[in-house]
Amino acid sequence: VTVLPAEAAQTQRFAVVSGSGFFIENKLYMLGSRAEIVVSADKFEPLQRLVLSSEQSNLAVTLQPMPASITLNTVPELADISWTVNGQLHSQGPTLAGRFAPGEYQISAEQPYFQPQNLTLTAAIADEIAKTLTLTPVSGELTLASRPAGATVTVNGQAVGKTPLVLPQNGGSYQVQVNLEGYEPVQDTIDITYRQPKAARDYFLQPLQAVLTISTMPQDGVLLLNGKPASSPASIDAGKAYTVRYEKAGYLAQSQSVTLKPAEQRTLSFELKAEMGQVRFSANHTADVLINGKMVGQTPLTLSLQALAQNVEFRKTGYRTVSRTVTPSQRQTQTVQADMLTEFDARRREGKPLFAQTLGINLIEVQLKAF
Repeated sequence: VTVLPAEAAQTQRFAVVSGSGFFIENKLYMLGSRAEIVVSADKFEPLQRLVLSSEQSNLAVTLQPMPASITLNTVPELADISWTVNGQLHSQGPTLAGRFAPGEYQISAEQPYFQPQNLTLTAAIADEIAKTLTLTPVSGELTLASRPAGATVTVNGQAVGKTPLVLPQNGGSYQVQVNLEGYEPVQDTIDITYRQPKAARDYFLQPLQAVLTISTMPQDGVLLLNGKPASSPASIDAGKAYTVRYEKAGYLAQSQSVTLKPAEQRTLSFELKAEMGQVRFSANHTADVLINGKMVGQTPLTLSLQALAQNVEFRKTGYRTVSRTVTPSQRQTQTVQADMLTEFDARRREGKPLFAQTLGINLIEVQLKAF
């Protein structure tokens, strides 16, 4: 049995684990047709192999080198370290531990709030390598401003000054709160990392808010706050005057004025009244008047109708029906006039055939040919 590579042959060892046979140096003497052998060497993985008596008398066995054992940790010990080996993510956690084939490795330990640590290791066969990396915190700063300025700033619960200000800070996650009298407080979380060591914020502070709830009847109208569409409930600036207007087609709009204190909650109610308008209906002949398909009287006729688009029909036996649309208004009386025409007169005015349609006859033009 020839053992490869040469480094393994220097400490080669042989054993028969099953079957009949024995070794003298690197020669196997078999007493049967088969034997299971194990070939081993220092710092190489043992290899188990079945040998048959029918095989050639010279057998080459290649052993694989034992991997190196590498264990790395950090100071401080952190749970969320990303370990990369030769540019590839290997694991995440406080420790890198593994078995590696002999060779050179570029190892990096990364945690957002510390400077990355890089290490080059050369691992030999069956090496046991243990190292501790010291991490350096990121040196950064917080730049905080607000509009308006002069707001009190606390960082992780500690008052640090008023805006604008610049705070040197190590890498980490910071809970920032900005307070100014008469304005809503601002809470923010800011991270200083090795990728972004400088963080800047410019806060636009909002006036203290109040809650305005609007109850409306009828519903599905248009609600306006200082002329802008809004919904209920609405969060509004405390101490600011608002004109609340509610309108809906066919109803008289209403407006109310309101100024709320900080954190105050108030409900306004709107109950719109229907807007009614006078409409006069007239025709050159007495005719029935139908509004939205319902008979309401005969011309001449004056009605009070809601200020919505109304479909009007004038009907009279022997006369063509006249259709109109009118939208009443409270501001002025509307007049709807119908010129009632018989079918004959209507078709003549339109320049259409006078009799065919009334008789129900469809005429077609034909040409006679001589035979």
